[in-house]
Amino acid sequence: MFKSIDDILPRTQNDVKSELEKLSATIDNAVDFGTHLLKWQADKMQSGDHHLVPILFFRNILELTDAISILIKNSSIDPTKILLRSLLENSFGLEYLLEKDQENRSLSNNVWIAHKDLKFIEKLNLKSQIGKQFSNEIKKDKFVKEIISDETLIELDKKNSIELLELPIYKKIEEEYQRTKKIIKNPKWYSLFNGPTDIEQLAKRLNHYTLYEIVYRKLSDNVHATDLIKNKLVQGKNGQTDIIQIRFPKDAQDFTVYTLNILIMTYLNFYEKVLPERNDEFLIWYSQFQTNYKELIEKKLFNINL
Repeated sequence: MFKSIDDILPRTQNDVKSELEKLSATIDNAVDFGTHLLKWQADKMQSGDHHLVPILFFRNILELTDAISILIKNSSIDPTKILLRSLLENSFGLEYLLEKDQENRSLSNNVWIAHKDLKFIEKLNLKSQIGKQFSNEIKKDKFVKEIISDETLIELDKKNSIELLELPIYKKIEEEYQRTKKIIKNPKWYSLFNGPTDIEQLAKRLNHYTLYEIVYRKLSDNVHATDLIKNKLVQGKNGQTDIIQIRFPKDAQDFTVYTLNILIMTYLNFYEKVLPERNDEFLIWYSQFQTNYKELIEKKLFNINL
């Protein structure tokens, strides 16, 4: 049995354990309150597909934040960048949904998903031209040479997507999707009804361009593996260059603050738009939360020099 090399992957970090747990607990506190927001909205039992979409967006935001907490607690800091990027994108999406015209925007999301599913299903249909092309590309793959697909399941998935698009409530949205598709090859759900063409334009539309430029773009480097060298090398002993250990806690505090800022921004927008009657509960929680948050941004928890 090979154990990890401690200089490369220190699995126990007792010297910073309490600080990491404190950061994680602060995020958990925020997520815990978010579960109440989610339940309060879900309990309204509003009918219609368009009421469900914002709830699912909000649920996904909570799950992403909870996952970030788990990573920070275990000092797995760099991978939080991927989740933070997704968190910010989901937050933008939810804010756009709730900005106005919620019904059309929510149904646009469902139509967009249905078309994404249909595109993938068509690739699995070996009788179609796209399916044949996909099969030929698979044959060139280093490991997978053949896709074995269940035609019955494929047809069922296709039928479900088509039936959704043919529902009367989606007729106008489907027509808009086809119109937008002539202008934008692969439109996003928020591009329908003359919406933003991409995530950058979405951020501008919501007046979050600073967040996009400073946070989203920076986090994208990690997602696209373009920052493999940056901040990974340090001056070691005898003038040698060393590679920073895995689970390096240096940025844990900063990424916790990023996470909480995005989450609070989302909470404010969510409760103001759909749960204004919970204003008192929000203010009670927020006043208590501010104490921990203030300490988090004012006190430097890690004294690490590279």
